[in-house]
Amino acid sequence: MRVIFCLTDLRCGGAEKSIAILSRSLAQRGHEVFIAIHADAKEPPFFPIDPAVQIISLGRVCTINASWLRKIWDGLRSIFKLRHTFKHIKPDRIIAFTETINIRAIIAAAALDIPVIISERNDPRTYGIGPVISALRWLLYPFAARLVLITDSARDFYPKRLQKRIVSIANSIPTVPSLPKTENNSELLIVSVGRLISLKRMDMTIRAFARLRHPNARLIIVGEGPERPRLEALIKELQIEQCVELAGLVADPSTILARADIFMFTSRSEGIGNVILEAMAWGLPVLVTEYGAALHTLITHNEDGLIVQRDDEEASAANLEQLMQDPKLRARLGSNARLVVKRYSVENITNQWEKLINSV
Repeated sequence: MRVIFCLTDLRCGGAEKSIAILSRSLAQRGHEVFIAIHADAKEPPFFPIDPAVQIISLGRVCTINASWLRKIWDGLRSIFKLRHTFKHIKPDRIIAFTETINIRAIIAAAALDIPVIISERNDPRTYGIGPVISALRWLLYPFAARLVLITDSARDFYPKRLQKRIVSIANSIPTVPSLPKTENNSELLIVSVGRLISLKRMDMTIRAFARLRHPNARLIIVGEGPERPRLEALIKELQIEQCVELAGLVADPSTILARADIFMFTSRSEGIGNVILEAMAWGLPVLVTEYGAALHTLITHNEDGLIVQRDDEEASAANLEQLMQDPKLRARLGSNARLVVKRYSVENITNQWEKLINSV
């Protein structure tokens, strides 16, 4: 079957990584796979794309700071380019990821008699998209063949006429590389991974860590974003420059996770949290702040991870201290976490997508 994925670009992000993994898996099963991106062709993918998958660059659309007139013009232009691509490629199925691209794909595929599968990878109840995109979502989503959510917990957010076409398929987690877990008796390494944006609350991770002043603890934050200058200033203000590192973008954080003792994640909103699954796959005890019902499909508090209330710095610090002081608790949570992620294997998730693709 000929399948085309549509998304903004192939830079670092959860949706981008999911498509890189899923497109490779479908191509290996004999499907003809394309990825249409609204980005310049010269921008290399952050995650490796299978050589059998063809990338089609439609050119970058306007920036966030552009005028509304420019945004409308570039949005219409991207829809025309996408429609031209659909007519040229003649895919059997169109799969769009993220809200804005979902809307463009539905419009671009109008009257082409090609089923459009759209997907949202965040919790719509906590992830803001603005009034215009929100209105277009209610207007156009009913024209999609299926809407794929990461979990079924957000189904009631959507109108009843759409709910019967909702399918829940989580992100997949590749098999953990066969790197040995590095034992480090001299320090406790806490790791967090995510974009440096206000939504991810990396500032709270830093503050909670700083409260403890553990002499042998170190915090590494993997990721990049506009919050970096503010976080660097915070680290300096708290006088913890020697034990906190902003590592920037890392294509494969497995070597860092292999050395870690604890994974900490303080985001306000997520879909299911790819980075949490990856940490659990490594057998790490995870400390996560509440970000929605999707979290509870993944973690049961005190069984395979620890959950604290959103934005609760004091509770985050207290639970982090508990993990740091109790190696048996870390081992128990980490061992149980490995069992949880088995259901998110690439094979299982690809089977679900393939079943969906064949059913519409």
